[in-house]
Amino acid sequence: MGITIKKLATDLNVTKPTVSKAIEMCGLSNRLTRIGNRFELTDDQAELIKSKILQTQSKIAKNAKKNEKENANKDIKQDKTTDETKNLIMQIMQSQIAKKDEQLSEKDKQLASLTAALAAAQEQNKQLTAALTAAQSLHAGTIQQQLIEAETVQDSAPVADTSETEAAAETETPVEPTKKASFRERLSFLLHGK
Repeated sequence: MGITIKKLATDLNVTKPTVSKAIEMCGLSNRLTRIGNRFELTDDQAELIKSKILQTQSKIAKNAKKNEKENANKDIKQDKTTDETKNLIMQIMQSQIAKKDEQLSEKDKQLASLTAALAAAQEQNKQLTAALTAAQSLHAGTIQQQLIEAETVQDSAPVADTSETEAAAETETPVEPTKKASFRERLSFLLHGK
C-alpha cells in the first residue's frame, strides 16, 4: 500500500508544498497514483522524494552554515575595522590633546611674562609718583620761599619823597600810593613774570 503526500510531509516534518516541489524536481508528477481526491506514492517514490528533500535540506543547512561563517567573518572584519578606526581616532585625539597642552604651556609662560612686566610697570609708576610728589613739594617750598622773600623786599622798600611824588603828579597822571600785593598777584608774578 502507498503513502499519501500528507503522511510523507508529516513523517519528514516538512510542509505539503515542500513534498510537492520534491515530486516535481524528481519528475514524478505524472507517475503518481490517484485514489479519490488524494495522490499516493509507492515506497520507491517515497524513498526517492525523501532523499531529495533530505538532500535539499542538507544543502540549505550547508548554505546557512556557510552564510553564518561569512557573516561571522564579516562581523570580525567589521569589528577589526571598527577597532582600527577607534584606535586611529584615539591617536588623533591624543595628538591634538598634546598640542593643546603645549599651547597652554606657552600661554602660561606668556601670562607669567606679562604679569612680571605689569608688576615692574606698577613699581615704576609708584617710584615716578613718589618722585613727582617730592618734586612738587620741593617746588612748593621754593615758591613759598620766593614769596616770603618778595614780601620782605616789598616791606623794606624805601618810601618815596613827597617832593618827588608831587613833581611826578604835576607832570604825569596821579600815582596811587603803593599797596601790598595779594598772594595771588605775587604767585602770578613769580610764575609768569607779570
